[in-house]
Amino acid sequence: MWSARIPSPHRRLAVEELAGLAHLSVRQFERRFVDAAGLPPGRWITRERIRAGAVLLESADQPIEAVAARVGLTVAGFRHHFRETMGVSSAGYRRQFRR
Repeated sequence: MWSARIPSPHRRLAVEELAGLAHLSVRQFERRFVDAAGLPPGRWITRERIRAGAVLLESADQPIEAVAARVGLTVAGFRHHFRETMGVSSAGYRRQFRR
């Protein structure tokens, strides 16, 4: 799903840019996005970054710092949003998955 919609998860995405690509005002874009995705654009993008990070944690031996960088988040941001989204720390997720 990530690659089909946003080809570069590490790239900074601004809602203004996405709204412009959709030829909508920021407010119209946000409203339509919430109607379609169920989340505001910023939260959806963060969730997708975390999902991409989870796949990397499952399939690669990269350190958390490298995973965070690959999905476009700081280490602190990745850890915070990962726990918030997945209900477990990124390190705990990796341990659970690798058992």
